[in-house]
Amino acid sequence: MKRNKTMKWLYAILAFLLVFSTITPFNVTAAGGITVELDQQDLITEERIVAGNQIITLDLPDDKEWVKNASNNLSKLDVLISSMVADVDNDKWEEYKNTPGNITATVSSSDGSNDLLTITLKGDASFKISKNQTITINLTGALIENWPGEVEPVEFIIYAQPEISLSGSVQEASASELKGKTIELNLLNAIWDEDKLKVWTNLGPFLDRFKDKDGNTWDVVEDTLKKSDPNDFLSFEDNSHILKIKLPTILAIVDTKTITFDPGDGDDLKVAGYISMENDGDLLNKGSLSFKINQANSGNLDPSDSVNLTEKAINNNEPSTTTITLNLPNGSSWNNITNDKYKQELLIDSFKPSSEPEEWEKIKKELKKNTTNIVVNSNTLTITIPRVEDFTLTKDMVLKLNVPYQILPDGLKLPTQEFVIEAEPKVIISGNATPKISHDTLIKGGKVIELTLVNANWDWDVALSTTKREALLSAFNWGDLGDLNAGEVISKADVVRTNNQKLKITLPKLASFKLSANPELIFNPATITSSLTDEDIQADKADVFTVEALDEVKFKINAPTGINEFDFASEGIKFTVTLTNDKWDQDVEIKGLPAPTGTAPFVLKDSDVNSTLTIGSIDRKSDTVIEISVLKKDLLLFKDSVYDLTVPSNLLEFASAPKTVKAAIKIAGVKAKLEGTATGGDLDAVSLQKGGKTIIITLANAQFIENLSVNDYLGVISSSDPLTTKVKAAITSSNDPKVVVVKGNKLTIKLPAVDFSGNGTLTFNVPETLVKDSEYNIPIENNETIVVGGEAKVVSNTYTISQAFIKNGTTITLTLTDAKWDSTITTNSSKKSALMKGFTVEDQADEWKKVIDETIKTGSFVIDPNSNGTGLIITIPKVNDYSIVRNQKVSVKIPKNAFSNYKYDIPLDQLITITIPPVSINGSFEEVLSEIADLANNELENIRVVVPEKMVETIKVTTVDMPGEQETAVTTVETTLNSSLLNSDTTVVVSSGGQEVERAGDEPLVFVLSNVDFKEDLKITVTTEDKTIEIYKKIGKGKKTYSELPKNPLSGNYSLYQLLTDDKLLKDIFKYYSPSELEVGTVN
Repeated sequence: MKRNKTMKWLYAILAFLLVFSTITPFNVTAAGGITVELDQQDLITEERIVAGNQIITLDLPDDKEWVKNASNNLSKLDVLISSMVADVDNDKWEEYKNTPGNITATVSSSDGSNDLLTITLKGDASFKISKNQTITINLTGALIENWPGEVEPVEFIIYAQPEISLSGSVQEASASELKGKTIELNLLNAIWDEDKLKVWTNLGPFLDRFKDKDGNTWDVVEDTLKKSDPNDFLSFEDNSHILKIKLPTILAIVDTKTITFDPGDGDDLKVAGYISMENDGDLLNKGSLSFKINQANSGNLDPSDSVNLTEKAINNNEPSTTTITLNLPNGSSWNNITNDKYKQELLIDSFKPSSEPEEWEKIKKELKKNTTNIVVNSNTLTITIPRVEDFTLTKDMVLKLNVPYQILPDGLKLPTQEFVIEAEPKVIISGNATPKISHDTLIKGGKVIELTLVNANWDWDVALSTTKREALLSAFNWGDLGDLNAGEVISKADVVRTNNQKLKITLPKLASFKLSANPELIFNPATITSSLTDEDIQADKADVFTVEALDEVKFKINAPTGINEFDFASEGIKFTVTLTNDKWDQDVEIKGLPAPTGTAPFVLKDSDVNSTLTIGSIDRKSDTVIEISVLKKDLLLFKDSVYDLTVPSNLLEFASAPKTVKAAIKIAGVKAKLEGTATGGDLDAVSLQKGGKTIIITLANAQFIENLSVNDYLGVISSSDPLTTKVKAAITSSNDPKVVVVKGNKLTIKLPAVDFSGNGTLTFNVPETLVKDSEYNIPIENNETIVVGGEAKVVSNTYTISQAFIKNGTTITLTLTDAKWDSTITTNSSKKSALMKGFTVEDQADEWKKVIDETIKTGSFVIDPNSNGTGLIITIPKVNDYSIVRNQKVSVKIPKNAFSNYKYDIPLDQLITITIPPVSINGSFEEVLSEIADLANNELENIRVVVPEKMVETIKVTTVDMPGEQETAVTTVETTLNSSLLNSDTTVVVSSGGQEVERAGDEPLVFVLSNVDFKEDLKITVTTEDKTIEIYKKIGKGKKTYSELPKNPLSGNYSLYQLLTDDKLLKDIFKYYSPSELEVGTVN
């Protein structure tokens, strides 16, 4: 908070109380001998809570502890907060304490026990109190660990901000009338320091604070008060809350001026517990601390005798009779008002009406709008009242004028003046029938219209004379209220003359009639003859009342529920209709029947199916309740039927238009719904063959007949194709006792495995012989069927694609049988991605991934418009960096989410092969090695090094020492060839130490050599039609396995550029191949 330099006394108070409170804590002894010490860190004030946190500590004896939680907070903070109540401004305290977070409590220890409770009052800028608050904390044993008894409350005080105000009879006093006038300085939340101010050293400076606008001390202080006995002019009242100065006889001439009291530093106050200290807060001014001394003059106002104001003159703009002229005493003149808009408005606002201020406001508004109506000529002021629209008085208006001093010569004081605006003779409408009356209340009668004359009298026999009474009543427009018979009102209404000015008209009970809208009853005084009143009265028409139509008529239908079409066909239906805001016509029982008996028949109709029910009888139970009986009828609904009730207006007393009650009655149609896991359009031959699917038929509003045979229940299957035959045969031959289950309104068929692989459709219909009380078959809702599709397949338009086609872009068309593509496959990115990820390879996967990624990203997927949804054209975009060294085999499995009507993945019937380009062989790598430099002059990408598949994959050698022989053994050799060589054109020869065994490629390739020296080499020779290779291995001892296959496949056609720039690849090849095994050629 911003601190005022002159308002620093509260700092000293706080410092004093800080010392005081830390030395002398507040002690409270609780019942049972417990002592709770309340310790304040500092004095708590309204300002300090606004500015920041305030701390209070409650200290228990060392053997007692506060209840706390794991965070050392008081575990029952809500109990503590609810126990804190204020003696004043409790609503403000409740708002403060119940704001979350404003009050917290933390448990701590002074000597090892949890005996200290620190309560923090958080700063809150909105905290505001009008008086000092005593906050009582009603401590409870629930807050103290192991304390069973009661605890006495403790208290602390929140001191409100001090306020000062000035009052007294000195306000607006004349300079010549100051003797005996009082100046009262009133304090709130503080008191005057009497002891201090009863010392002249302090009182003198205090009086000096009464200053004029220039900052000079008021001359009365210097010339009179300081020279007077303080016992004569200074007193303290209301327990020192009021300092009163009663002015003595003034010893000098007093000037006209405004005097303001300066509150000063506040060091002459006692605050916050009435302790005299310096203030550091703001002393709030409550109202003005100023008063004005008026000039010591006097005079009289001389209003012109010509003032004759009338309501009629004001409405008709008659200037000669709408003028007020005011004359000041001779020698005085009006104070500069002609060109001062604000003084003119001040004068206008000084006119106070005795009644109907809203009407005078109309005149004030016009006067302020055009201040030329106020004219000053020396000591004469003329006000012309302008014409005002709709200026209406119910009695004479008395205007009182206290001329404001601002427009008078200094010190001139004038008496209050009165003027009268005479009301024009007229009729004032009142009574409990105005301003609104409901339709039914008007019909009931008894309401009163009062006609009160202003400045006129009713003729003495106006209510007694039939002619005059009917002439009076005929001034109302009864005939405009709809179908009301005006003659009925004029004949029956009771008119009473209660006094000269007032007539009371009591409305009679009327026959029911219709309203076309909300008509208004108007009284037209112009039709009244002069014989009815002693003065001509104002001819303006007057609103009497508006007839309000009743709220929209409401209908409450009470009809039996759960009625189905079988029940209705057997018994019909009865229901009641209860009205709100209307009554049934007395003859509704006849009028509401169908023609020709009834003249305004009810109509019960279901417009959806153009079905109308026939009403047999109507029973009028009361003014608002009827019972309608509807004749029975065969409806054959097959769906719920809702009938609206149309009520002609002739059947109602008040409503003027027919009403329709929506959904008055409901007749439940008997329906059969096909459900179960076999439905939904995705049943195929595969699922049918597995069995386990269910067919469920559920009846709505009907029940199956139970305990019939399986063959009876199979009557619900109405189709007769091969599928139906197979299904029924499987069901009837099933040994499952629950293959068909019927309970209540549900029939469940659990399909066993059905030996069926084609297409077909099962249709259904519920025979009447299976349904209780039914007299006809019940079709399935929406004619639902179960369509069984064959086992779906997919074929491709091509199964061989060259590498070049992949590089340059190509298309693949996949065609389905017994399934269709999901139409969103062409746009749904997730479905396209899932489809392409079903194209998989086991070799050179990184290269194939390029094709998949690019197709997902930029390829297109189009359903062939001529395929009826079975053909999908996939366009593979260019993949320039796609490069394979071997033919690539692609397997395809189409995911089920790619189909619209099939729920299984479908594999492609065969693999798709991506072929590498053919190579024209020039010779072995060994042969052309010497010409490598010449070859390099050609296009290296077109030169291919062909790495063949290994002819021999593994060689297992097992050597067993022979007993008695040294360094000789029997060796068994098993060779595994490439599968392409397992034929009679392949020869395998195993030799060592002069021994040689030969086998054909289609024979078991197991060779046994005897008397072999394990130190010798083993030679394996493989010969085909066009190639011979030799492999040498050590025989060694024991069992050895030699793998000729690379860890990763290396066979394939490599560009010479690739080998010359990838030394690791070339090293891997030569690790498993000799140069003579490799061939070199070219591609186109």
